Amino acid sequence: MEKILSYGWAYGENGTALHGKRLMWAVSTGGDADSYSASGYNNFTMAQIGTPIQQTALFCGMEWLPPFITHDAGTISNDALLLASEAYRDRLVAELTQLKTQPSIHQTHTFTMGS
Repeated sequence: MEKILSYGWAYGENGTALHGKRLMWAVSTGGDADSYSASGYNNFTMAQIGTPIQQTALFCGMEWLPPFITHDAGTISNDALLLASEAYRDRLVAELTQLKTQPSIHQTHTFTMGS
């Protein structure tokens, strides 16, 4: 990241290469959604875990989009994985379609087994 997010390119004086771009964090986890809470195994929500990435995007003048999260990636069934990949594709298509008509859509998309 440090080579991509360099002063004068991504931020700072004349650093506008990423300014106005949109960033959607697409992430998979090894645990279920409940594991990512103050009382869960990982102690933090996914929003808290993603804070440094979000701040980096904002620092570079980017628009932070709600993340796409797939939980249980290590144990997800093939059918559930297919559903997750279709949901991700649909989200990307929706973002691109929305980009043509409005600045952004703001919905958090979390895929878990059974959703």
